[in-house]
Amino acid sequence: EMPTGCEITASYMILKYYHFPISKVRFGNKYFEVKEKKTDYRYSFVGDPYSEYGLGGYAPAVVLALNRYFKVCESDLLAFNYTGYSFETLLNAVGKGYPVIFWGTQYMKEPFYGSTFKLGEDTLTWISQEHCMVLIGYDLGKKTAFVNDPLAGPVEYDLDLVKKRYLQLGSQAII
Repeated sequence: EMPTGCEITASYMILKYYHFPISKVRFGNKYFEVKEKKTDYRYSFVGDPYSEYGLGGYAPAVVLALNRYFKVCESDLLAFNYTGYSFETLLNAVGKGYPVIFWGTQYMKEPFYGSTFKLGEDTLTWISQEHCMVLIGYDLGKKTAFVNDPLAGPVEYDLDLVKKRYLQLGSQAII
């Protein structure tokens, strides 16, 4: 449904985990701020998630969308931006039963720099292969991470590679 809507899909996975009654399409259409034109993808979804040419959004944009929904539902839940936290902090949260939205890359491929945007005084460069997923478990003995991946479904990735991609995408996460 949304070839470039991994942030929306990862958020929807979290909402389903907590048994919220909303469809992915309704959640994306109603709660994500979507901008068709060049804008700041840190705070809104840039491009069309229904197009293969859309870009996406970063953690602050997803936190805003989730918290808009939680407020409408009068839920006690809140989404928190954990950008900049260590990967071990994410593992600790998962160990306590909290699924974690995090940014890595599509199929854990090597990222590369994409389009550059000038926004006032800021210059932003999109990191290509950017992808948003949900960390749901790990096995330190096998050094694997269990991930709900909007592109691949439930998958197992090398734990060190997931950590590397998380760091390469700016250590972005939401709990």
